[in-house]
Amino acid sequence: MFDLRDLPPPRPLPPAVRADARQRLAEGLANHPGTRPGRTVVAVAGVAAAVFAVTGLGAPLLTSLRPDAGPPAADPNDAGQLQPVSPEQRYGVRDGALAADADRCRAATGKGNPAAWQALFTASARGATVVAFRSGPDTRFCELTPETVSLSAPASPPGDTATITYVSRWGTVAGVVGSGVRSISVSDRQLLWPTTDEGEPAVVRDGVFVLPNTVTAAPSSLTVHLGPTADRAAGVVTAEAGQLPAAVTTRTDRPQPAPASAGKTFSRCGRQASAPPLVDAHGWVPGAAVELNDNERLQLARYHEMLAVCVVTGADGSTGSPHLTVADGRAGGGFAAAAANPYLFASATFYGFTGQSDGSSSSDTVAITGLVTDNRVAHVSLGGTGRRQISAPVVDGTFVLPGVNLNEGTGQMAITVTDSAGEVLGTVPAENR
Repeated sequence: MFDLRDLPPPRPLPPAVRADARQRLAEGLANHPGTRPGRTVVAVAGVAAAVFAVTGLGAPLLTSLRPDAGPPAADPNDAGQLQPVSPEQRYGVRDGALAADADRCRAATGKGNPAAWQALFTASARGATVVAFRSGPDTRFCELTPETVSLSAPASPPGDTATITYVSRWGTVAGVVGSGVRSISVSDRQLLWPTTDEGEPAVVRDGVFVLPNTVTAAPSSLTVHLGPTADRAAGVVTAEAGQLPAAVTTRTDRPQPAPASAGKTFSRCGRQASAPPLVDAHGWVPGAAVELNDNERLQLARYHEMLAVCVVTGADGSTGSPHLTVADGRAGGGFAAAAANPYLFASATFYGFTGQSDGSSSSDTVAITGLVTDNRVAHVSLGGTGRRQISAPVVDGTFVLPGVNLNEGTGQMAITVTDSAGEVLGTVPAENR
């Protein structure tokens, strides 16, 4: 088990190593969708993503270094430490569909025989859940948020290639794929933080591919990269806006109450055109907010066991591009944590980047943000051997523990949770995953 101090610095990889990592990312774990994500850093195409987890509720702590923080020089000898995370793990893929999800999807159509639809699998990310259905030779996709349902038109198999058949207002891309295609990545040129040089790796199985809540809301162009296999060469299919499928009507079948305004800072994050859209943006409840430093502010919001973390730059939050991430604590979504706890789940975000002599930027400081799942929790504190204690109150069910220096202290870190009377409810270990 690693603790937070063991997070290695971000670093770009040599081209050959990047290519191998991309291939393993898309294919290497595809035959083992039930495996747990490794407790290492995933670094692909010069953008490093460090996964940090608070053991609880099967929820991830995913911290991505922003691309404007250029990583230092690569050490090819470190490449063997990489362990890619498969798309199945990234999107919490499960066979079939929950009965409630399938019922919502089948109720969204007024024609055909939806009772005969076979649910192939379900994939989800950041509040968007996509179910792939098969009806005879045709495939269709149903996308669910807590408030809405969207249903694609049916599509037939495309031969030995891939065809985009569904692009949603929630940043989902899906389509049909030939049996000779084993891996796919989709590139959106408007996306500010792509995972790899070739875009975002998709789930590819059962003759379809899916990327839930991963591209921008209205992409002007999408490029599909088809990975090579033993019996076929790699390929590229580009679709401009006019060639993409027509927009599908989104139906509000479970209206959600609108809370008080989340404020200017969070609203800017929710409207960011260069990131996957925030689902059901009007329903998010504002939470804790802190000034990280003179130039960065962090704002939280929560919605249906999800936590949105927004970091904006500028003394008044008016400059730079907002950075929005969403951690989903609901069962079956994203990375699995090591063990359950009844108190909280959390995420971590690097900030306070400083320039280096080689022109890059780096940071060893994170803010740990969380959503409590036990209403008794009123206060949280982070500590560890040789580490100063950082404490914070719970605000509207959320908390921020800023100023966590990854190079400080020894041994494992832990979060202690207390109630309003100061009584300790429990301690939650923090670990890398």
